[in-house]
Amino acid sequence: MNKRKGFSHLKAPDRDRIHALYGYGHEQQEIAEVLGVDPATISRELNRYPRKTWRYSADRAQEDAEERRTHSKCPGMKIANDPILRKCIIKELKRLRSPDEIAGRMKKEGVTPRVGKNAIYKWLYSDDGKPYCKYLCTKRTCKKRQSRLVKKMLIPDRISLKDRPNEPDSYMPKVIYSSRHRSQDQQRVVCL
Repeated sequence: MNKRKGFSHLKAPDRDRIHALYGYGHEQQEIAEVLGVDPATISRELNRYPRKTWRYSADRAQEDAEERRTHSKCPGMKIANDPILRKCIIKELKRLRSPDEIAGRMKKEGVTPRVGKNAIYKWLYSDDGKPYCKYLCTKRTCKKRQSRLVKKMLIPDRISLKDRPNEPDSYMPKVIYSSRHRSQDQQRVVCL
């Protein structure tokens, strides 16, 4: 079975080559082989521009790709683009509910569309949601940074397993059952 290649975006030099090769009349399959990408990638790139006014421009395609990429994964995009969902979340925040509670209620009540607590936090910490951070219990306007882990310390005077004796009697505790002044139910085990 063939292993699937990793995905990578087309870069400006790739688009220049598409522009030149397609301008000279090469087929999409040939262009894909030259660039080392799937033919569907070339097809999608060329089909982004309508055929009526079509003249593929590498510069224009690169600008469009950069524009799409900047807006593709903005934090809290689902909330920012849906005014009804945004109003619902803001209303619940003003009631001093946490994003965890809001997401849980949305799920329980079957509200659609709904978002999870992480999406709400991302939206709150974005530029669009910062004015509503004042309704959070912590009133924090950005994500709390995690502190670095403390350096682990070794146990002092430790004995390696290799250095320990092999005989089970030498390291097993001796058990004495003490029954003085006690009934059988209250016997105590003492380890020496």
